[in-house]
Amino acid sequence: MYPSGSSWRPDVLGDVGTTDLFGWIAALLTLAAMAMQTMMPLRVFASVASGVFLLGSALSGSVILAALAAAILCANLFRLLQLHRSTAEVANARDGAFNLEWIEDVMRPVDFSDGEIIFRKGDAPHYIYFLHEGSVLLEEIGIKLGPGDIFGEIAFFSATKERTLTARCTGKCKIMVIRESDFMKLHAQNPAFGLFVLRLVASRLLDGVENNPDAYKPISPLERKRRDG
Repeated sequence: MYPSGSSWRPDVLGDVGTTDLFGWIAALLTLAAMAMQTMMPLRVFASVASGVFLLGSALSGSVILAALAAAILCANLFRLLQLHRSTAEVANARDGAFNLEWIEDVMRPVDFSDGEIIFRKGDAPHYIYFLHEGSVLLEEIGIKLGPGDIFGEIAFFSATKERTLTARCTGKCKIMVIRESDFMKLHAQNPAFGLFVLRLVASRLLDGVENNPDAYKPISPLERKRRDG
């Protein structure tokens, strides 16, 4: 009970200074960020919360807290920039304009002679290929690939885990090969690369259906024995 006739009321914010207010705002923004279901809003709220935390720490005169807040803000802004770039790459991949230069570190150059078979239908897949120079014919569907094309990707997603077509060089070729483990890691970690590969697989399958509907049927044991024998 408050004294009769008294004007006194509990003042919740009476002892809250400017520094504390910034702290509460930063905490609420952090909670809001944790409630976000998508990454872009989460990073935006987290960056704003870090900025408010930095401002409050600076006003309090705490060098350690200010340094910590600055580090968190830089980390959030860096992740936000990465997310923005990734979103742009996904948009480009959707339009078929994905740039493959950034995966050069996991590529190894191999030279092939004219008429050389890169892989045959039914072979086990170990690599995916990026054609740097020359041209390659996918024999069963009659599609000729040129510099900048990727091929050999479908086998990694097929139920039989084997090559679905035969690839042969038509002229001298320089081809960049990527190991299966590196390819699958890139596919899992980079959304833009994953979308690009998905579009590529769909396009290759549609070309096969249009040119030779039976091209992607698995090789029979008799055919394999005849070929290998």
